[in-house]
Amino acid sequence: MMRHIGRIVNGVRPVLFPMKTCGRRSLFIQTQDSPNPNSMLFLPGCDVTGDGAPIEFKRASESHKSPLAVKIFRIDGVVNVLYGRDFVSVTKKEDMPWELLKPQVFGELTDFFMSGEELITDAVAPEDTAINPDDSEIVIEIKELLDSRIRPMVHEDGGDIEYVDFTDGIVYLKMKVHLIQLHVKILMPHG
Repeated sequence: MMRHIGRIVNGVRPVLFPMKTCGRRSLFIQTQDSPNPNSMLFLPGCDVTGDGAPIEFKRASESHKSPLAVKIFRIDGVVNVLYGRDFVSVTKKEDMPWELLKPQVFGELTDFFMSGEELITDAVAPEDTAINPDDSEIVIEIKELLDSRIRPMVHEDGGDIEYVDFTDGIVYLKMKVHLIQLHVKILMPHG
């Protein structure tokens, strides 16, 4: 199995890294503390970026090209994901205990490395949640929440959601769902 790292730039194909060791039946992920108590290294026992450069996602809105980073950012309290040669580093909010986060991170890493999914894809970032220089802190938080939590769940149900505006304390969104799913979601609260 080969893992793509990077994207096609100026006609040059991404570097391929062999992922032979992650395609096994069981996976033993070790952890290692870092000098920062809010960061932890997860060592899956196989290449992550191989000989490629480290890949860092400083916020959920930057993680659209990595299915693994998207899933890790969906875990409450995660603020940074970094891929290294043979590790995944996860940084959490200071007030979140590792005892709550570690099992969730282990689960996402195990599912990912056992699945054979690509580490980096050609996915394009949604334009509606791009962070603009004039965005207020609350708008940035809303966009981050849409990208990290809400949009992935809506996608799982076969729909999509777009940020439209935030005015006078009201968030305006555009929902795109299948008609039958819309009926189910409307009727469920009414019995």
